[in-house]
Amino acid sequence: GIHPRWSNIGPTLRAILFEPDPRAVESLLKDSTSRVILSTALSDHGGTIEFNLCRAQPLSSVYKPNLPLLKRFLEPKYLSGFEVVESLSLPCDTLDHQLEERKITDIDFVKIDVEGHELPILRGAVETLKRAIGLEVEVEFMEVRKNQPLFQEVHSEISRIGFELFDLEKSYFRRPHNRSYGPDKGQIVFGNALYFRSPEEVCSRYATDESKLLRAVMAYLAYGYRDVVDLIHRSAIERALLYPES
Repeated sequence: GIHPRWSNIGPTLRAILFEPDPRAVESLLKDSTSRVILSTALSDHGGTIEFNLCRAQPLSSVYKPNLPLLKRFLEPKYLSGFEVVESLSLPCDTLDHQLEERKITDIDFVKIDVEGHELPILRGAVETLKRAIGLEVEVEFMEVRKNQPLFQEVHSEISRIGFELFDLEKSYFRRPHNRSYGPDKGQIVFGNALYFRSPEEVCSRYATDESKLLRAVMAYLAYGYRDVVDLIHRSAIERALLYPES
């Protein structure tokens, strides 16, 4: 679904959601106001792809769980959520092609949380990302799923296409133990990486596109970057897109 941070944008927000797991599509359709819900799996190619349904629906993935690694950290009751209960062959496509078919040409923000399959989706979204202002991507620092791309590969790809890392929300796994030796931090395993185009680039690229600048402002504000919004506002005044009192 849609994170609450976007709620302040109101009815002007148009969201396009992809959910290949048939167990989750129905609940999304119940709350589909101003949303497009698509059940196609995304990747770097068109055709079919194997999708593993895990007992815990949010853990389902193209990649199979790396159980030997997970057993280092998780108790059996949590490990059971990673159990693959069914494998499906699903139709897949690139994000670029899916949006092109629907004549959607200008996406402002992309969020990818697909349990390890982020890199292929990014490689199938080259055209989409050219006009995107930002993206949030789940990343792994350990091979939670077998043969999945890790943070360094994903970060390299996103940096290559012109985005800058703004923030990294880290999550940790802790090995089971019975004693306390102080702060119980654990080992970094995965996180959410937030990327934006620099405000300087946005101001330059969209210097005369008031609509795009306003949408960029809303994306930055959704994550709390008021300093960036102030820079864009001052730039718009200098270019006579806005008056000082706006």
